Amino acid sequence: MLALLLLFAAAPADRAKDVAARLPIARSAMREVHLAAAAISDQPLRAAVEAMVMAPWLPPESYAVAHPAEAERMLQAGRLNYERAVDEGEAEQARLVSQTEVVQAAHAESARIVDAAQAEIDQLRAECDAYVDGKLGEFEELLTHTLRTVGKGRSRLHAPMVGANGRQYDYRE
Repeated sequence: MLALLLLFAAAPADRAKDVAARLPIARSAMREVHLAAAAISDQPLRAAVEAMVMAPWLPPESYAVAHPAEAERMLQAGRLNYERAVDEGEAEQARLVSQTEVVQAAHAESARIVDAAQAEIDQLRAECDAYVDGKLGEFEELLTHTLRTVGKGRSRLHAPMVGANGRQYDYRE
């Protein structure tokens, strides 16, 4: 009794597969049906046949079979939605690529500006160093000349003074 209940409780598709697995003729026949359905070139018809093969419990008057124009319209709407989504995706991809190119160009331009600024800084530093070196050199010459003058003045101060008459001049007298 329990086996009978389990037999009827199983889904029809599962039961059909179970029976097909036990009968080699049924298995090869199902394989041939699947191959024949896959070979149908008309997409809506192939979908209807595959639905009937996969779900044999559906009546032949099911919606897709009974309304092929509506099924075709729904397929066309699906294709249009797919194409629109692909177009939007490609547009977004192009936008992101161009945005990436803009960012890369901005980075390249900023690197060029930084390099130019660094070159200008190096040039200004070299000019400042040359200016300071020149001024220090002039100051060194001035100090050297001043030291010579001071040295000469000191040596004249320490040298004996000779008067007009040829005698040494003594301040203490």
